[in-house]
Amino acid sequence: MYRIIHCSPKHTFEELHTAIQEAFSFADDHLYSFYLDGIRYSNNAVNSADSHEPPYAHDVYLGEARLRNRQNILYLFDYGDQWEFDITLRVIDEPNQPTKPKIMKSVGESPEQYPDEW
Repeated sequence: MYRIIHCSPKHTFEELHTAIQEAFSFADDHLYSFYLDGIRYSNNAVNSADSHEPPYAHDVYLGEARLRNRQNILYLFDYGDQWEFDITLRVIDEPNQPTKPKIMKSVGESPEQYPDEW
């Protein structure tokens, strides 16, 4: 399963987080981090506003993060249950950038965030 989300360099990591939550029908009720080098718990991270470690997702724009084409980013949501999402950046230069991140494609069913067996 995967999702394609169209973002602008002017979107923040918090806006990307919100789009991922929407794309997978998750409740936005936990801390999260984006590990820009793809390595969990590395220091190269952008974190949710409620965490204790800056930089914070609402302060960092995607265009400021010096991301490169085909860069792999790890998005870790819910530090307890550890939902991991692999993100691959695809740079597409388009004249019309969306005002907010837009879910372009959805393949496969979303996993249950809180399965019955919990």
